[in-house]
Amino acid sequence: MISIALVLLGLLLAPMASAAMPEHHTMWTYGGGAIYRGYDAYAYVNSGWYLMFTFTADAARDTLVVEDGHSLKPGDTVGFLTDGELPQPLTAKTLIQVNTVNGNELTLTRAGYPIDIMTAGTGTHKVGKSVRSPSENLHLFIDSVSLPKGVTARLEYAARAAELHYDNIQRKYYTWAGGMPFLIHFSAAVDADVGPATAKVTMSMTGYPARTVTIPLEVRPAPTFAATQPPQHGGAVPKALWQNTLINIGRKWCDPDSPYGNTYNFNNESQVWYYDGAGLYYGLAELTGDSRWNACGDNISRQYQSWIASRGYVVQGWRTFARAFTRPTCAPSFQDTVVKMVETTGSPYVGANGNSAGGSVTDLLMRETALALDLQVVYERITGKRPVHLQRSVDFLLTMFYWLFEAEQGMEHQTFMSGMAMRSLINYWEFTGDPRVPHVARIALDYMWSKAWNGSNIVGVPAPYGPHC
Repeated sequence: MISIALVLLGLLLAPMASAAMPEHHTMWTYGGGAIYRGYDAYAYVNSGWYLMFTFTADAARDTLVVEDGHSLKPGDTVGFLTDGELPQPLTAKTLIQVNTVNGNELTLTRAGYPIDIMTAGTGTHKVGKSVRSPSENLHLFIDSVSLPKGVTARLEYAARAAELHYDNIQRKYYTWAGGMPFLIHFSAAVDADVGPATAKVTMSMTGYPARTVTIPLEVRPAPTFAATQPPQHGGAVPKALWQNTLINIGRKWCDPDSPYGNTYNFNNESQVWYYDGAGLYYGLAELTGDSRWNACGDNISRQYQSWIASRGYVVQGWRTFARAFTRPTCAPSFQDTVVKMVETTGSPYVGANGNSAGGSVTDLLMRETALALDLQVVYERITGKRPVHLQRSVDFLLTMFYWLFEAEQGMEHQTFMSGMAMRSLINYWEFTGDPRVPHVARIALDYMWSKAWNGSNIVGVPAPYGPHC
């Protein structure tokens, strides 16, 4: 009897002994950084309590081998830490989903694609998921004393939050999760103290000791900008060759003598409509003086317009191309489409208040944020009304530019998306004269010229998730 009792007691205690205890971690801080007098900036912080488990990576099998006693299951969102280098393509700044669990072996997925584990990494790695408090109540406090004079801050949202509200002094924030990204909105007065500073957020969750997260911040004078005449074309590629290449590529996708022969499938992103083919054909007509190219753009725009209407004017952020609706000769119909895209409730980036309104502060959604800004600028040009999230989109993109091109700590830098963002910001600058735009655009271009090209290839761009060629 005694031996049986001891065995049973051992079985009961074994899982308790091996169970992981929640640990507080700040997985990443993105944003803060630079804020200019008279303007706003954002910080996006992933901090909370996590159940962490050590693992090794098996690149041959595309699996993680996790320690005994883990509690991870399919569908869990997980983050990663290491004291060395994480297995590629995992990063400490990216949240990924568990796909399958077979004992101690896990496979991962992101955006529906299996993760291809390419290396084993170095050092000791940990994978973890956030935990919830027993009362499912998390409080966040911004310590206003830590802010420089003239700078204010407020919490705007936390991902996966079910209840969002402030107390009567606008400093306390409640949500229903234990570890999650949260967004802080900073505003600097025109006479704010200039120089480096920090912002501090205290996290308190029932059952766990309070923790403080520190966010770096630098207040800068508002930049000045003086327009100068650009130099004549003197690049490595002769202008005639460059222009003829554009024309040949344009003809590949549309015959200007028979521009209405193509029918497009707007779920097929390999077709010329994607990434703003219509706007590019309008640009080609302007560049060459050959108005026939406008008809190629019109054919795309009209079909695109019909597709948007069929979706109730709610379109995914990466498929939102406002330049398709900027042709003056088609203004009445196209303008109505732009207005409905912005004002329709449920539009994921501009149509409704919510966590994703205006885009995102991280470069993971730089493309979507740039396209959201394009749409909002076109909307304001048409209506004369400022979209509620336009300035937020601008501040998001400028925050990304600081982290990509000054701090050099981006999440998943795709340089072509930086080009898209610069085009969107320049379009906004031509409309508003915001002096930050040419200042940060120059920093971005200097970075690309000196660090993003080695003479034959783009460097520093991670391989995208999903199937590889």
